[in-house]
Amino acid sequence: MYKINGDTMIISNDVKNLDLEIVDAIVNLKIKHITFENGSMLLKFGLLQKGEDTCIETVDFSPCSFLTTLDDDAFAKCGKLKNVKFTNCKMLSIISANAFAYCDSLVSLDFSPCENLRECMHSAFTNCTNLKYVNFTNCHNLKTVLNNCFDNCKSLASLDFSPCKLTYVGDGAF
Repeated sequence: MYKINGDTMIISNDVKNLDLEIVDAIVNLKIKHITFENGSMLLKFGLLQKGEDTCIETVDFSPCSFLTTLDDDAFAKCGKLKNVKFTNCKMLSIISANAFAYCDSLVSLDFSPCENLRECMHSAFTNCTNLKYVNFTNCHNLKTVLNNCFDNCKSLASLDFSPCKLTYVGDGAF
C-alpha cells in the first residue's frame, strides 16, 4: 500500500484512491513529502478532511498519469503545503471544491501539463493568501471557474488562462 523513507511516503502504484489507513499514516507519521510509484493507477486524491492535521510540504503526482480528480477538500487547510507537481497529469479534469483552500504556504501552482482540465470548482483556492502565480496554459478544455474560486488570494499577481475556452466564471471568482 505504501512505503516510508524518513519523512517521505511512497504510495504503491496499485492504489486508486486514498483510504483512511493511508491518510491516518500521513497524519500519525508526520509525513512531509508524498510521491507515488511509477505507473501509479491513482484516479482521485483527497485527504478525507484531515488536511489541517498533516505536515505535508510537497506532493509529486508526476507518476500519476491516470489522476482525474482532486477531491473536495483534497488539500484544504494543509498550511505547510508548498509544492505540488502535476507533470504527466494530462487526465486531470476537475479541481473540486475547496481543494487547496487555506493552503497558506503555497506560492505557485502549475497546471499546464493538465490539458484535460475542465473545471475549477467553487472556493478551490480560497484563502491561499500567499499564492502568487497559477499557470493554466495548455489547459485548452478549461471552461468553468466557479464562485469564489480565488477568493481572498491577496498575493495573486499572475493567473494565466491564455489558451483556455472559459465559458463561465462564477461570482466573486477573483
